[in-house]
Amino acid sequence: MERGRPGLWAALLCDYARAHPPEGWDPNRYAAAFPGFLAARRAEEPRLLEVDEELADFYWIEYAAFSAADAIPRERAPDGVDHRIFVRQYTRAIPAFARALRRGESPALPAAAPTLTIVFRNPTLRVESMHPSIAAIAALVRRQGGDPAALVPGIEAAAIDEAEAELRRRGVLVDGPEVAG
Repeated sequence: MERGRPGLWAALLCDYARAHPPEGWDPNRYAAAFPGFLAARRAEEPRLLEVDEELADFYWIEYAAFSAADAIPRERAPDGVDHRIFVRQYTRAIPAFARALRRGESPALPAAAPTLTIVFRNPTLRVESMHPSIAAIAALVRRQGGDPAALVPGIEAAAIDEAEAELRRRGVLVDGPEVAG
């Protein structure tokens, strides 16, 4: 974030700390509000980019997926969407960009292109991401009790079934998670 924008990161951290004093026992949860903070600040800080808040969101949901309890809260059943599975549409290929930054590389900003992304913890406890097909999103909608045809008029049940099977193979969907509460 400092590249080409000296002092911005330090100022943001100070402002965030004033607006969101740490509370609770888990220091990692301190970052939960950071993506929203960046989104709000972007309106008044021209040096902030949408990619900054998307990176913050991606890093946060990676942590949230990794640290999610095995028991899925009843309101997140049956699969743990927004618990150990997160669906986002970013403005760019954020996961690959974030991984390159994490490795210490200086990648070019990815081209702007709406990018559906699922971030999830698989059964081996590894956090992964994927760019799902529209049929995969329809499968998640169906599993959550929604109507996939409202999302994609004319989508065939066989395409949704095939996408759901792929989500199972990838470890996005797992059988038999314990539901808490």
